[in-house]
Amino acid sequence: MANVKISELPTGTTLGSTDIVPVTASGITQKFALSTWFSSPLLTQTQTSAVARGYASKAGDVVSALDFMTPAQIADVIGYTALVDVTSALNAAFASVGKLVYCPAGNYKITSNLTAPTCRGIIGEGWEDGNATAGTLFSCSGTVGFDIRGSDWEGPQILKDFYIGGTSIASGVGLLIGNSASAANNYAWTDGVVSNVRVTGWTGTNAVGVYHRDSNFCNFYDLHIDNCNAWYWAS
Repeated sequence: MANVKISELPTGTTLGSTDIVPVTASGITQKFALSTWFSSPLLTQTQTSAVARGYASKAGDVVSALDFMTPAQIADVIGYTALVDVTSALNAAFASVGKLVYCPAGNYKITSNLTAPTCRGIIGEGWEDGNATAGTLFSCSGTVGFDIRGSDWEGPQILKDFYIGGTSIASGVGLLIGNSASAANNYAWTDGVVSNVRVTGWTGTNAVGVYHRDSNFCNFYDLHIDNCNAWYWAS
């Protein structure tokens, strides 16, 4: 497709990898073929000594949970309606080994147990007491919300700024940290940080909001546990 202005293209036009498009970055407009512009060094921070990077490199710094969702799932999450199951999408995101996974503000519907994450950390946008349409909320209906067990190399080291809501399901656990005596994989959690996380609503028979056992050199800042049947904490 040659010598056609972008503004003159019909709606729904598909561009090929060799088509040239203008790209503006850091105040400079350049032309690139679609096949190369994403990896070209276009983005430069304004601070002194910043080095130009390609968008692909920059985008890979942090993984977003929304990267694994359909448009319908994203709309449901950010609209705080929590009607569409996103369990599989979260499992895929949390399997991003070595990466921080960012969970934008919204309500994430989780209908079964999440697989134990292997990412480097899970970070949301906080939560507000009494406000169901602010921050990052995980609405869980499985028996385990977040299963955080493993050594330095097996589980996330950072849990920050989100809310884990449960139900009245029997024997549920909102947040499992470290070592569960009844679990198949009994590992200690090492060098972890929990900050501004709320666990609430795990009210079923024998349910536990937070089950903590055998963590090593971990720090807990503002771990809120409320409206839960019980909680268990052992060193």
